[in-house]
Amino acid sequence: MMQDAQSLEPSVQSIPLRPDSDIWYQRIVALLIDSVVCILLVLLATKAFATAQISTNNAGWLPGTLLGVGTTYYGVCSLSAHCTTWWIGLPPFWSAVLVFCYFFLLEFYFGATLGKWIMGICVICGSNNSYTNLTLSSSFLRNLLRFVDALPVAYILGGIAIRFSSRYRRIGDMAAHTMVVKRVSVPQLHRSRQYIQRGLHIYMVLLLAFIIVCLTFTYFEKPALIIRNDITTKQIFQQENIPQIPHYTIDRSHWGTDATGRPVLIYPVEFVSMQNLQGQNARAKFCQGNVVFFWQWIDFDWVQESADYSCHPA
Repeated sequence: MMQDAQSLEPSVQSIPLRPDSDIWYQRIVALLIDSVVCILLVLLATKAFATAQISTNNAGWLPGTLLGVGTTYYGVCSLSAHCTTWWIGLPPFWSAVLVFCYFFLLEFYFGATLGKWIMGICVICGSNNSYTNLTLSSSFLRNLLRFVDALPVAYILGGIAIRFSSRYRRIGDMAAHTMVVKRVSVPQLHRSRQYIQRGLHIYMVLLLAFIIVCLTFTYFEKPALIIRNDITTKQIFQQENIPQIPHYTIDRSHWGTDATGRPVLIYPVEFVSMQNLQGQNARAKFCQGNVVFFWQWIDFDWVQESADYSCHPA
């Protein structure tokens, strides 16, 4: 796809102008609009693929502040003040990939993201007083360094670079030799109708595929993922204290009905529970149970209805 996109790059046309790049207000509003779009993309992926991991760091403080969107945190502290924390969310790497692809593809094909287009600004390549449409390599480098500009939070580093650099360039702009300008100040720069249509088709296909994958995984795989997350964060089978579950298996699900006649999906679960008794070694118990889910159309997601189990000495 990258090679195909590169072959469609518009012909380079140098413009002996000095485009209007004094657009602080437009860039801030555009970033807010684009942040909302990125949050929606990350939330959709988080809703489908969120996994539980033990962590001592808050993923929400990673560069850009968008990488921890939708993350849920848990904590357990003992009498000795020793705390274990977990977070359930999309791994930050995949959040970063989503954010990068949004900016990279839109700016390469159209010269502007949704926010920039609404605010009437665009990204171009510039050297001395010669300007061209944004190239594939420039768009890639500019948006790869976006995560540096976003440090430590809310694009503070990038904002400082814009304030004190010539032509209001952030670090990514300086490295990629790009700049953000008013669209009306570069009327000679344009992309062919065929080029824009091809970009729209590629972007819509990728977006539709992303949505279908998220919804499909949610329907067919989400219940088992919820069980694994609940075991990791010790949120499962809360009617009794289960100190530790070192081993578990999730058997094949089957359909049933609950007391109200509503269709439910039942997941048999087998696990070993380790219980530490005062002054004694840990005792292992073999447990069997069922976790029951029902489908909620309004949220397009599974909701856990109940979880019960019984144990006997292993």
